Amino acid sequence: MEIRKIPRAYVCLGLQVSRTPLTIAERLTGNVENEQWPPALAYEAFEANVKQVAGAFLNDRGLVHQGELEQAHVATVREAIQLQTVAEQTKAGAQESFQARRAADERKRQAAHERATRREQEAERKRSEAKRKAAADQRARSDRARRAEQKRKDELAKAERSAKAKELAEERKALAATKKATATKAEVLQTDKKLRATKARRAAS
Repeated sequence: MEIRKIPRAYVCLGLQVSRTPLTIAERLTGNVENEQWPPALAYEAFEANVKQVAGAFLNDRGLVHQGELEQAHVATVREAIQLQTVAEQTKAGAQESFQARRAADERKRQAAHERATRREQEAERKRSEAKRKAAADQRARSDRARRAEQKRKDELAKAERSAKAKELAEERKALAATKKATATKAEVLQTDKKLRATKARRAAS
């Protein structure tokens, strides 16, 4: 074994021993294979820094390189976490925007439905009003026609009564004339009878 590898082994062993509580915590929390678990990622960054410092102190380029690789891995994981966070925020923003648009669309649809309902109700009201007015007009026309017919009948009955009264008056007048003529004729006959009687008496004397 090279003399340079002995300090490297001590450094790695010390880091491994100091990580033991974290390893136990990983197992208990189910994060053994989760390289993005914050405590494990923080320790890996610490371990990479220790290896770089110890490698520089021990003049062990291999240890320094190992620390650099681990530090690059930590940076990559952190960048991935950041990108994932940004992606989740973007997704959340997109979902929020989608929900807002959908809510706005729903409000517009509801408003359009309410306007259509109001228009239909107004149209129905106008149709009902037109029907009511038409029925009222029909009743008014019927009433006028009924009154006109009744007036015609009343005038006809009045004319008939007037004609009947005139006819009765004419009949009474004719009857009176007949009676007068009969009386006059009787009077003439009586006078003629008296004259003949007078003449007869004179002739007999």
